[in-house]
Amino acid sequence: MNFYRLSGCLNRLCGGRGDQTFCARVAERYGSQCLFCRLMSRLIEPDHCALQLDKWHAIRNGWADPSAPLAITRFVPNWRTVLRHSYSLHLNAGSVVCWLAIMLDYVWPFTADYLPFQPIVFGLLGGALAIAAIYARFVLQPPISGAPNANR
Repeated sequence: MNFYRLSGCLNRLCGGRGDQTFCARVAERYGSQCLFCRLMSRLIEPDHCALQLDKWHAIRNGWADPSAPLAITRFVPNWRTVLRHSYSLHLNAGSVVCWLAIMLDYVWPFTADYLPFQPIVFGLLGGALAIAAIYARFVLQPPISGAPNANR
């Protein structure tokens, strides 16, 4: 399922029109500079919501063929390298390791004696790492290659 079908389904679930995507609906109602549209511009493509609104107006006014498929979202070609260097992935991995230590204590209760800290410390550390991973998604990271927009 591509992002455009998901956005259309989300729009229908929220009471929107069936032929409109959620991004186009948000851009129409709140303008393309709202927080959601800026987030989509960072995650998907620049001016994503405004482009979706333009496509929807073109289809609605008969300027474009409604049966024509929408453009497929293109991801970063070197996604493995991007994932290896992303701060949020490393923080999420640390969070998972902490929670695995907690689960190990529940599965085998005698392992609590061998852990360097109490399980509550691992829980708090895992929660803090998970919250830090959310904020790390918005931290500008150094580009991976020499191109100015290599990691966008």
